[in-house]
Amino acid sequence: MFLLKSEEGREGRWVWTRINPSGTKPTPRSGFSVAMAPNSQTLLFGGVCDEEEEESLEGDFLNDLYFYDATKNRWFAGQLKGPKAEKRKRRRGTKAEPEGANEQECGEASAQAPREVVREVVTEDGTVVTIKQMLTAPGPSKQPPPDEDDSPEEAGGPLVEPRPRSNAMLAVKHGRLYLFGGMFEAGERQVTLSDFYCLDLHKMDQWTVLVEADPETQEWLEETDSEDSDAAEGAEGGEEDEEDEDSSEEDQEPQHPLVTPGEQFADYLPRTEQYWVRLARDDAGSEAKEKRVLKVAHAMAKAFFDDSA
Repeated sequence: MFLLKSEEGREGRWVWTRINPSGTKPTPRSGFSVAMAPNSQTLLFGGVCDEEEEESLEGDFLNDLYFYDATKNRWFAGQLKGPKAEKRKRRRGTKAEPEGANEQECGEASAQAPREVVREVVTEDGTVVTIKQMLTAPGPSKQPPPDEDDSPEEAGGPLVEPRPRSNAMLAVKHGRLYLFGGMFEAGERQVTLSDFYCLDLHKMDQWTVLVEADPETQEWLEETDSEDSDAAEGAEGGEEDEEDEDSSEEDQEPQHPLVTPGEQFADYLPRTEQYWVRLARDDAGSEAKEKRVLKVAHAMAKAFFDDSA
């Protein structure tokens, strides 16, 4: 890390100086995004770290956040507090409110109708795996009682955060960090993102989704493998084949391991990893590399977990 500053006593003369900040430093990376914040702070988000394996070069994309304090010459990791801390404060301050208000909120949350969610996972070799899921409204067991203070995870839910990426656009306005777009690589393909997020730098509780990523807009305009070709021919053949595929996917959906109330993804993945690996191996084929199968399995599990939460 270097600092460019004017040389004392010599007007118009600039010199580079190597500096060694303290604190929690970011890991080596390129393609990261930076933005200036008040109080002489600089924000750094994401990027990519290239890893060379044998004859291939793969990028490990990141979505972490760091703060650099120029006055202290120190790095700080941007740790999110999570929505459950805010829930606790709000609950303590509203103990005197009537119970009907909490019951009404629980009724509205549980009245969601079933919906179909489509996710497209791009593997390292460019294969696009389409995941269709029918998500039903959460039952009464998934909604925590309004008067219980010992279930903050159920009240807060999983943290929302931008997916790993590089070259995103960052801006700070009125104490809020805005993040738009970026890209990530999957094999030889590059996927350009158009989602939009916001983070309150004063609260540091959670990311807010302003524009959600639309998987339907990330459709490749060329054939990737025989599976994609068969899917395209089936779509052109008529609506009957498409309805059959949808019904078969819906029939298989209940077989996915369910997310228990209050469970975090860090706990859900180890518990169900073997299931998702078998599912990803069936989709990728027997000749697929183990590392590729594992990445697809984790992506499928993450997509199902986010939509079920």
